[in-house]
Amino acid sequence: MGVHVHIHGHRRSRGHKYLEEEKFERNLPDSMLFNRLLQYVLQYKTRLILLIISLISITITSMLQPYITQLMIDKYLISPSELGLSIDEQITGVTFYCLLFLALAIINWLATSGQTFLLNWLGHKVVYDIRNNLMKHLQELSVRFFAEGETGDIMSRITNDVEALGDVFLRMLPTSITSIISLVGYIIIMFTWNIKLTLITLATLLLFILPIFLFHSKSGQAFMRTRRGIARVTTRLEESVSGIRVIQSLTRESQTSQEFDKVNVENLQANISASFLMASFNIGIQIIIAIVTCIVLWFSVNEVIAGTITVGIVFGFTLYLMRVFRPISEIAMFYNDYQSAMASMERIVELSDAPIEVQEHEKKIEISHMKGIVEYKDITFGYDPKISVLKKINLKVNQNQTIAIVGHTGAGKSSLIKLLSRFYDPQEGTVYIDGHDIKKLSFKSLRQGMGIVLQDTFLFPTTIRENIRYGRMNATDEEVISASKSVNAHSFIERLPEGYDTKIREGSSNISVGQRQLISFARALLVNPRIIILDEATSSVDPYTELIIQQGLEQLLKNRTAFIIAHRLSTVRRADRIIVLKDGEIVEEGDHKELMEKDGIYHQLYMMQFREPAIEIKNFKTTYPSKKTI
Repeated sequence: MGVHVHIHGHRRSRGHKYLEEEKFERNLPDSMLFNRLLQYVLQYKTRLILLIISLISITITSMLQPYITQLMIDKYLISPSELGLSIDEQITGVTFYCLLFLALAIINWLATSGQTFLLNWLGHKVVYDIRNNLMKHLQELSVRFFAEGETGDIMSRITNDVEALGDVFLRMLPTSITSIISLVGYIIIMFTWNIKLTLITLATLLLFILPIFLFHSKSGQAFMRTRRGIARVTTRLEESVSGIRVIQSLTRESQTSQEFDKVNVENLQANISASFLMASFNIGIQIIIAIVTCIVLWFSVNEVIAGTITVGIVFGFTLYLMRVFRPISEIAMFYNDYQSAMASMERIVELSDAPIEVQEHEKKIEISHMKGIVEYKDITFGYDPKISVLKKINLKVNQNQTIAIVGHTGAGKSSLIKLLSRFYDPQEGTVYIDGHDIKKLSFKSLRQGMGIVLQDTFLFPTTIRENIRYGRMNATDEEVISASKSVNAHSFIERLPEGYDTKIREGSSNISVGQRQLISFARALLVNPRIIILDEATSSVDPYTELIIQQGLEQLLKNRTAFIIAHRLSTVRRADRIIVLKDGEIVEEGDHKELMEKDGIYHQLYMMQFREPAIEIKNFKTTYPSKKTI
């Protein structure tokens, strides 16, 4: 049992209440973003420890190889006569160091293999966890979030941004750990060889601070532009694919391609700008490396001439100097990746921290059996709290009563239903079901007893059988068929090539609108809800199809509390009560006969639908206000 609903909210082209798209500046501090990422990593402490051990092993074995080379050169190649070593002793010594060098290489290889596996496992697991958490959070977000947001941007955050974060993570973690350990280890060994040269090296390394400082001021904005750029491309692509029939029917292919090209060019320019910034940064780093190398070599040669150090130390020192540059360069390059990762992480955090507007009560109430008694008490509501769509609504609906809600476009009909389903909460007043404030009911209790059928019914790209069974997955095939027969859907389903196993295409393009509605009726009936809501559920079908489903509707509404919203008044004449809304207020109430006798708004609406077309159009222009659809 459950609510079956597909919401199509209004998308805003600029900005979002929670996900701002026009701002390219980074808003959240790196420390907070990094800590959030670290929380995902620390869930797997054992593998993280093994990964760190592997990285340390790689670093130490790499560090010892130049040191062994220096010892072998000074002891067995440069000054063996001074030590009084025979040729056999020299060969034995060289062999020993070569074997030691080989052993370190084997350990390095094994550690590298372990590091590769552990790092990929950990990186992909973090990506998996982030996506899972984002998906769970999306399921809990309120309807307003999706009504005001852009589907493409949300998809981009879960796909592109998470993927980008995962790619960077696979490079970022080993780089940061090995580079720091290596840098510290190299400097310690260099100090043991020659303090003066090491101090000169450290002094010149301070030059690296300048490009990093200059890069930091621009990198955050540049990388945020790239993340926003791909999000815009995804959004435009999603809209173009979803609206392809409208685009082609209005011959807007050329304009749509131009609009896509515009955002695609913006994305290209953002990436080129970021690439140019990275290239400039790398050039600056390489120039500094060359300057530092020249300075240290000049002093090293002078030390050899002065006889204060050996050639072996100069050779080993030079090797370490090259290796010192490597972690510094990696750290510098890592800073590029880090800024890109933090731009993605900020967008991920914005989505994961988007507030849940409609939440369950801390002491939620579970009701096992819903009677279906509904009461609206002093309800005032507006999507913008400053503009009321519903004003002081008071309405009580008894068990098994069918209520029809009619009124001009924008009168507040659908808003009334959205409050009952708790897709929104009112600014004032309370909605009760069976005497319980619905804010205190659990979502499960509230929505398991409620079925909703909308004008634009959403069907999943799976079989018809699974679509009907969606709200009650344990239903048998016989129950699915029985529900379909009750709403007159069985006959057309049987005529399909594969019957109930016919797969619905994306967008339900292989069945008609009327057939889609009949399937949604069967789905709602199978759930067996106590409250049924039909929001313009028959307005998209032709009169003949409407006649076919009227009998099915009678079965669907039987022994249930029902709310019917319809512009086509022929579908509401048999309702127990008809509520007429105007500008968010109840202005008329009664059954069809009573309201027709009043000669009020309902009478005007009804007569407009059954007069001659020319008169109907004339009255429509003079009667209906121009308002945005709620």
